[in-house]
Amino acid sequence: MSRGGGGVRPRTVPRPRRFGGILTRRPGLVVLLGFAAAILALTVLLLLPASREPGRPTSFVQAVFTATSAICVTGLAVVDTPSHWSWLGEALILVGVQFGGLGFMTSASLLGLGAARRLGLRTRILAAAETRALGLGDVRRVIRGVALTSFAIEGVLAVALWLRLWAGYGLSAGRAAYESVFHSVMAFNNAGFALYRDNLVGYATDPLICLPVAAAAILGALGFPVLFELRRELVTPRTWSLHTKITVSGYALLLVAGTVAFIGFESKIWSKSDSLTRSAWCCGWTGPWSSAKSSDRSLSTCSTTTATMSHTVDRTGRTS
Repeated sequence: MSRGGGGVRPRTVPRPRRFGGILTRRPGLVVLLGFAAAILALTVLLLLPASREPGRPTSFVQAVFTATSAICVTGLAVVDTPSHWSWLGEALILVGVQFGGLGFMTSASLLGLGAARRLGLRTRILAAAETRALGLGDVRRVIRGVALTSFAIEGVLAVALWLRLWAGYGLSAGRAAYESVFHSVMAFNNAGFALYRDNLVGYATDPLICLPVAAAAILGALGFPVLFELRRELVTPRTWSLHTKITVSGYALLLVAGTVAFIGFESKIWSKSDSLTRSAWCCGWTGPWSSAKSSDRSLSTCSTTTATMSHTVDRTGRTS
């Protein structure tokens, strides 16, 4: 207590810092913890007996590697996806890839919007940091735009793949739908998981499979800020931001140069009828999927692939 002015005034006792306040001031920490929690949860689910095929034991290392690969949308695998995981395991991988592709806070915010129809201040601050929104009032619109863009592109690709697999390869409507949805999510999110033991090598000569998948992969790699700007100002490139100009021109240059290089280097190995399809696929795809066996690629091709894949654009708009 302190005396002054003839009265007694209570001293101000400092309040302890709340954990939620610390997280609000450090949104990067929230994203990090969120991804770690998601990886842990997916690891536990993949360790369940129902997530694997009978007679296919799953070690902790295999489960945590697969969960990390799915959440971080790398698509690297230490087990054969179609023969090791059951339909439940494959579905969990799909959900993990979709969750990681959207982003932790974006996914959490979408769940909040669906449940409560609103976002709290803390959630908006954290989501703004992840989505690079211009302001707190812009967060809700950006989150919905991210979700609608993702689901729209994945949906269009899924329908295209379903029609081709059902009508062209004799798959049942249900199986074709399952494979189409799975691979459309993998394509747009630039993850390399596939439901075939040889990946997509079996479709290497089918442009109706390879080219739509490659197109979705390119759109996903461009990043949401670029896609939003292109949607608004597609016919007025003079008004594009510097980031969008660099990203679009860089991808166009790499696609054209890479395709020409592949055709030139591999003309003796691939037939002329399918060289263009394979070349466009290899140059457009930035994930670990494959439509050609590694043994069929020359040293020059590998160098071109490395140069093409070295230009990667973060989904949030950062170029590395």
